[in-house]
Amino acid sequence: MSDDGWDRAGHYGSDLVNDRVAGHVIDSVNSADSATNDDLADSVGWVRGDAKLARKMWFRRRRGWLLAMFLTFSVGIAALGILAWLFGGDLPGVTVFHSDGIGPSVDKALVMLFTVILPCAVAILYLIHRLKGRPQGIVAVRAQWEGVRLIARPDGTDSDGDTVTHNIHTVIFVPADSSDRVVYVPAMYGDHFLRCVFRVRGDRIRLEGFRELTLEQKTAYLKDREYGKGPKLLDEHCTYDEQTEALLVR
Repeated sequence: MSDDGWDRAGHYGSDLVNDRVAGHVIDSVNSADSATNDDLADSVGWVRGDAKLARKMWFRRRRGWLLAMFLTFSVGIAALGILAWLFGGDLPGVTVFHSDGIGPSVDKALVMLFTVILPCAVAILYLIHRLKGRPQGIVAVRAQWEGVRLIARPDGTDSDGDTVTHNIHTVIFVPADSSDRVVYVPAMYGDHFLRCVFRVRGDRIRLEGFRELTLEQKTAYLKDREYGKGPKLLDEHCTYDEQTEALLVR
């Protein structure tokens, strides 16, 4: 294994995971409640966050602005068509797409409004909404702990019966200032559905072990398998962005 915690297969070192989950799931592993800072400092498995990756993943949140712009443009064209139909093929006082020089060019103004101004405004608002609120100093790691598939919620099915996943491919987190921070993230390990225990220390993160689901969580998981339903198992400090498949840990 290399010094940065990667093995030759391109995954983070996972001896901790494989040793603890060999054919069974345990209630706690190297419990965050009992492990001391000295113990963790001497152990393996820490992965240092990458600020460049965090910025890259955050700006990927802008994806979709062209779609928002196109949809607004399409709605604008439809609105122009409806207005033209209501006025018998003409907009008030002038023809639909050109002015006859009599009176104000209402047609040109409406065309500009519905096909240029509104789409651009919607795109700008979309970008502001998606990119605002970026925490200071965030770093990120790829969710590539061997054998562990991090998920935001259980896999479900859509109306066509196809499987819908909510995988987490990147973990973005705010470095811990003074004390360590522990968060729980749902995951699949083989056929086991459980919660991973992560510890954040400074700009590093470590998978410490697993915890069983509570009876209430198991019941909800078995009951609600349809798309958009299912138990919400993310830690209260975690936010999942489905578009980029990234988890933000604050």
